[in-house]
Amino acid sequence: MCSLRVLFVSMFLPAGSHCSSFLILFVTCLCNGSAKESDCRFGYELLQKQLDHLQNQFLNLTKSADHYIESCRDVRPPQSSGLFRIRLTAQDPTSFSVYCEMVTVFGGGWTIVQHRYEGFVDFYRGWQDYRDGFGILGGESWLGLEQLHRLTARDSHELLVEVRNSSGSLLYAHYSEFRVGSEEQKYRILKLGSYSGSAGDWLRVHDGKKFTTYDSDNDSDRENCAKNFRGGWWFNHCFNRYGLKILCYAWY
Repeated sequence: MCSLRVLFVSMFLPAGSHCSSFLILFVTCLCNGSAKESDCRFGYELLQKQLDHLQNQFLNLTKSADHYIESCRDVRPPQSSGLFRIRLTAQDPTSFSVYCEMVTVFGGGWTIVQHRYEGFVDFYRGWQDYRDGFGILGGESWLGLEQLHRLTARDSHELLVEVRNSSGSLLYAHYSEFRVGSEEQKYRILKLGSYSGSAGDWLRVHDGKKFTTYDSDNDSDRENCAKNFRGGWWFNHCFNRYGLKILCYAWY
């Protein structure tokens, strides 16, 4: 069974906190709930390290352009997290890049679907961008609905959602199966398996729903929920899609 992982990350800095006690991948700190320019010099150094890391990953990907995997489950230690090319079958003439996460408390082999912090990439985008993917894999990015459909249509996938809210609590939701339909089906969630975890079965209300963007309204509300929440999602009605107070988040 292949794996998709969703990780929501909160980078909230309470009053009196020192930025050096947090891992910051963007040059903005949040203090008292509002964003302001960071005075943490190390933030720039971390940003540069992140860019250097992405450049090295790109070079490694270029060098191994003729090497393909069928899923991130094919990546084995001692290989580390990084960019890989997926070809779903040996006969498939097309391939696409993914970022495989190998270091988690749940083991390796997770495909990053979305990774998001505050400020890097604008997620208020149209249908084409959400279909094809955007951002930089390994940084802020969205893998793409078409790639997600192709992955989940071929093999059985489980879905793991980790949520770190503004109070610092780490919660998770695990679904035994996850499958997304085709573009003709508006990338509807076709299968959402049994739930276990501590975050609550919050995704259940989105089961069977089509994907909505600001220029393709497929939700059940009279309004366009993607416009209200400044981002695409499998909306049902226009309410907090996570049910939690989350300042920053990312998909794995």
